[in-house]
Amino acid sequence: MPTMKEVAPGVWIIEGVFVNAFLLEGRAGECILVDTGFSYWFSAIERGLSLLAKRGHKLAAVFLTHGHGDHSGSARLFAERYGVPIYAHRLELPFLDGTMSYPPPDPTIGGPHAFLTRLVDERSKDLRPHLRALEYGEAWCASEGEIPELPEWRWVHTPGHSPGHVALFRERDRVLLAGDVLESVNFDRWGSLVRRKPGLWRGESPYICNWKQAEASVRLLAMLQPTLILCGHGSPLGGRVVAQQLGAFAASYPVPERGRYVGTGAHFDEGGAFQVPPAPFDRGLFFASATLVAALAASTAYRTVRGRHLGSH
Repeated sequence: MPTMKEVAPGVWIIEGVFVNAFLLEGRAGECILVDTGFSYWFSAIERGLSLLAKRGHKLAAVFLTHGHGDHSGSARLFAERYGVPIYAHRLELPFLDGTMSYPPPDPTIGGPHAFLTRLVDERSKDLRPHLRALEYGEAWCASEGEIPELPEWRWVHTPGHSPGHVALFRERDRVLLAGDVLESVNFDRWGSLVRRKPGLWRGESPYICNWKQAEASVRLLAMLQPTLILCGHGSPLGGRVVAQQLGAFAASYPVPERGRYVGTGAHFDEGGAFQVPPAPFDRGLFFASATLVAALAASTAYRTVRGRHLGSH
């Protein structure tokens, strides 16, 4: 069951086992929901909104760092119930208005998360007519923009995990909502997945569709020198050394040796994906299939021999 706590002034995390959502107190009497978890998260987030309502805050908007199903699953429910817009970057809109699905994840990079993506179907969703494209505003970085309901925050375009992925940054106390640019738990190794030891890692690796962009986005976030990092997956990371840790991670960003999107990533425009690399040979799936076929053949042979043996008596 997701739990909610305040991790910085006016910043609330709704923390689940595998994914997080956030509530940010904005203009007087307003709050913004950043990412919405899966569709079944609706009740947990509603409880959080009820708590903030007692503090005088009403939901004013939904903000999506990107449109993957574990971040946008209940967005439409909140938009319809509260009559609020859903903000997303322009490059995310084709994947949120029913036009097309995201490029498929890459199971060939290895690890438990990559293995499990073979069982997941990330289908397109239609969040119209609630969608609103983020507009560029007066900002101190060319890739940043303003959010009307969050005057203290800026959004930063951080592509790689998805074409229109964005992070949120509040300069006065250097709080960073990194979305899936970063994780604070490593889902790429079985041991780390079990221990869940906090630490910086690349965000949901099998879904990174352009590794060069992903690495550049991490370097951009490192330049912000955050003191608190809130990721879409994992626990909050804070303290005086977290900026140094992020800088060191950005300097040695771990790009896989092989993978569908490693050499040449997917490319996008406002119409969606116009160049997606072909799927590489999936050795893991091949060996799993071969093992299954061998097991079925052995089972069939055993039953045949056993049947003949029983028939001879």
